[in-house]
Amino acid sequence: LDVPLHVRYRFNDNKVAFSVMGGLSGNFVLDNKIYLKQGDSKEYMGSTDDIRNFNVTTDFSVGIEYALAPKIKLMLEPGFRYFLQSLSENSAINYKPYTFSLSTSIGIEF
Repeated sequence: LDVPLHVRYRFNDNKVAFSVMGGLSGNFVLDNKIYLKQGDSKEYMGSTDDIRNFNVTTDFSVGIEYALAPKIKLMLEPGFRYFLQSLSENSAINYKPYTFSLSTSIGIEF
């Protein structure tokens, strides 16, 4: 489960608008179970040891919005996310993953 706390700043309000977004997200592990899937069967194998149940990430993205109509816009948003803590509680393992993303969407204002 991901709970974001983000701030967005829009630079302009033209037909093509640019923005930046940044913040933090709290990430909760809800179900730490491992399954082995072979064909149509699925077998429960146990759980992963030393996985943190809560982690914090930093999030940053830039946005481009193109107005299709007065209340409808096409949005493109490349982003970056980095984990601030290791995913493992084991001090011998220091794994802090990061991701790059590209989101597209259609926004409708009410």
